[in-house]
Amino acid sequence: RRRRDRAIHGADARRAAFHAAAATARLPLGSDWGFRPAPFADRVKPCAATDIGTALRLGPQVTLLHDAARAGIAFRQVANSRAGEGAPFGLALEVSGFDGGFLSVVFELPSHAVEGLGRHHLIRLDAALGTEAPVDVFARISIRHGPNLAQLVRAVPPDEARIALDFDLAASDLHGHRADRMWLDLLFDGPGMNRILLSDIILSRRPRAEA
Repeated sequence: RRRRDRAIHGADARRAAFHAAAATARLPLGSDWGFRPAPFADRVKPCAATDIGTALRLGPQVTLLHDAARAGIAFRQVANSRAGEGAPFGLALEVSGFDGGFLSVVFELPSHAVEGLGRHHLIRLDAALGTEAPVDVFARISIRHGPNLAQLVRAVPPDEARIALDFDLAASDLHGHRADRMWLDLLFDGPGMNRILLSDIILSRRPRAEA
């Protein structure tokens, strides 16, 4: 078993190194920060779960949330192998018997994501997302600054395997010198009887080009 575990760990490390190099190349020009959450960069615990309650923590950076009283939700971390999938791992969600309104995957960004953050910045979401059945998906960036909360919401284009969305902080009421926390929600509206596959998530920021 020890030999098997060492072999698996070595294979995961090689896969992670290959995908990490590819991911760095995809950051938008001028980016001063980039981040791939842990479930896409390394193995997490738990790596699978069924009968998820209203909240499930996946390592230090990701939480699954929903508002259903009765929900059949199964989660599994999967190894990516197809060409074009930059991350070594992905997240698969199987949803059935769902009587709630939404399922949310929340990504907590590290503290240095808000260092020097201001309204001159763009936050970029690059993702690989697929669903078995059509579902409305929204991406929401939330930034806590002092007692206030700045939020920007974008609809995720349907039927696009690779997603690139920019959040322009000029449209927010952010006071940058007070920003101390930022997170991303991916919100699935009415996700019952569906399979959701998140193959990659990368967040980055860059200053807006000024004339």
